[in-house]
Amino acid sequence: MHLTAKLLIAFTLSSIFSRSDAAICKEAVDTFSGRSAIPLSTEGDVRRENGYLVLRVVKGDRHPSGGWVGDGARATMTQQLQYARITARLRTAGTRGIVSAMFTMANDKDEMDLEWLGGRPRQLLSNFFYKGDLIFTNSKEHNINVDSSKQFVNYTLDWRPDQVSWLINGQVVRTLRKDQTYDRRINAYRFPSSPAKVEFSVWDGGDSDEDGTSEWAGGRVNWEDRHINDDGRLDMKVDFLEIKCHP
Repeated sequence: MHLTAKLLIAFTLSSIFSRSDAAICKEAVDTFSGRSAIPLSTEGDVRRENGYLVLRVVKGDRHPSGGWVGDGARATMTQQLQYARITARLRTAGTRGIVSAMFTMANDKDEMDLEWLGGRPRQLLSNFFYKGDLIFTNSKEHNINVDSSKQFVNYTLDWRPDQVSWLINGQVVRTLRKDQTYDRRINAYRFPSSPAKVEFSVWDGGDSDEDGTSEWAGGRVNWEDRHINDDGRLDMKVDFLEIKCHP
């Protein structure tokens, strides 16, 4: 075989295999009982407990300005995916200052978010970021109609090449079309399109030193509240995670 042909074949195979790990999407449902159907890496207090994936904020060190700092938790899919319908049934943490989140994160910081503030459990916040550019004005609020810290609710991120939709219990509450994100200044669409991992997290937003974050999260957590650990108020519980791939 001619050397040029060999190099062309080698380059083609290399391209295929270098892309496959990033862009593959495997359909699965994980109910968090028995063997794991969707492998996760974890940080902090994360456990499979009674058929749930439980992420918990625990009381940590003292804050320099007084009070205490909560140590958060995170669970991240080990496999990236690109363009899928991602559904989770979950219950959020219900303490003021605590933030629960479900989101996708790419290596280049493309991101799509669903967030819940413990002090406002009847609201879902949707947001997206392009290449790590933190434009917070893209955030929108949506009514859940129930207390998300007391009831399990189905949330879906339906991510396609030309649009992404956020859903609550199967009802679309927001759709972002790719053609709405074109930015003439950079001649590009500010639309998250890079392969990403699905993540769940719960964290103490009230102790943040970043401008506006503590206020946004509802203020400092009252760690002196004797009921702070009652009824899972510091827990985010995920009942199931389902991945359905788009062609």
